[in-house]
Amino acid sequence: MRLGCFAEVYGDAGVIEAAEIRRRSLFRLSSTRELQLLRLENGGVQKAFRLDSRICNTKRYAVSQAWGLAFHEWYPEADGIRYKSRHASPGLNVCLFLDRCRDAVTAIEVGRLTGLRKTVAAARRKYHLDSQG
Repeated sequence: MRLGCFAEVYGDAGVIEAAEIRRRSLFRLSSTRELQLLRLENGGVQKAFRLDSRICNTKRYAVSQAWGLAFHEWYPEADGIRYKSRHASPGLNVCLFLDRCRDAVTAIEVGRLTGLRKTVAAARRKYHLDSQG
């Protein structure tokens, strides 16, 4: 099971709070077709837009969201964007344009985090996440 989602959600704070464990679930996503993704982790693609790897790891979300909207408008065949993870590198993250691919994506609940103690513990160890509460 992939643990990177824990790093991406809790990596900035470095803490998984007990309230979060009680209210969250883990889902496995799959698609019924190959999704067409703009591969922003690729340096050549970044350079084509006069960008660099900062587009993948900026915390200035207004900037990355503006680029995401532009890519959505410029590439009507794209289902989303793939980019390098900030906290779970060298893993990749995906931002889906659900208005285009919702019918192809399925989310299956793996379980509530309260029932996935081993998975949560493994994510804490791997990404050095503390727990509170």
